[in-house]
Amino acid sequence: MRRRLPRAAHPARDQRSERLRADAAAALPALRDASIEKVTVGRRIVPADGLPVIGHSPLYSNVRSVTTNAGITLGPVLAQLMATEVLDGARVDVLDPYRVDRF
Repeated sequence: MRRRLPRAAHPARDQRSERLRADAAAALPALRDASIEKVTVGRRIVPADGLPVIGHSPLYSNVRSVTTNAGITLGPVLAQLMATEVLDGARVDVLDPYRVDRF
């Protein structure tokens, strides 16, 4: 069960949000008088060494995963490399430094 905490002011978050709004308004002047309705902050899950974790489940041979903080930039190439492993049954050596068994 999730516990709801009372909403509190976060000056640093408010300053960052205002800075982002100001930067956006510099590119899109119509945003100059816009107000910020809501700010949502999420947690980033990053392995201790900061590198992607790529591999297959030790419990289920048909389950593979890719966990990375750089999904936008690395997603397409990681998907292609993983597809090669899954569809061709080949081990892609370039992925070895990122295998889950390094932990």
